[in-house]
Amino acid sequence: MDIQVSQIKKFLVIKIEGEINKVEHANQFEQFVIRKIKEGNLFIVVDFLSTVYIDSGAVNALTICYNSVQEKKGKLWVVCKDKEILNLFHIVGLDQLIRIYSDWDNLEKDVQ
Repeated sequence: MDIQVSQIKKFLVIKIEGEINKVEHANQFEQFVIRKIKEGNLFIVVDFLSTVYIDSGAVNALTICYNSVQEKKGKLWVVCKDKEILNLFHIVGLDQLIRIYSDWDNLEKDVQ
């Protein structure tokens, strides 16, 4: 797993490359995002476009990050097109909690 960060307009973009398939990866991801929230980043996009696999630990970490940013009156969105990852989000109901977009264009059209 590799985490890259960039700023696109008002969004802090956290791009995950590879797999989140170990507890250590999920913890690293969660701690990274929480640190960014504590630094004052309240509009966060988690970019899973280059992610090939996530496990339940990653789903849990993402939920914790979402709740943390919500507590600070911020927002968190996900960009993902991988069918297996999207199916996992659907099975656990994450798509009912977090807005998930298939690409950047749709996100930017929806979020002003």
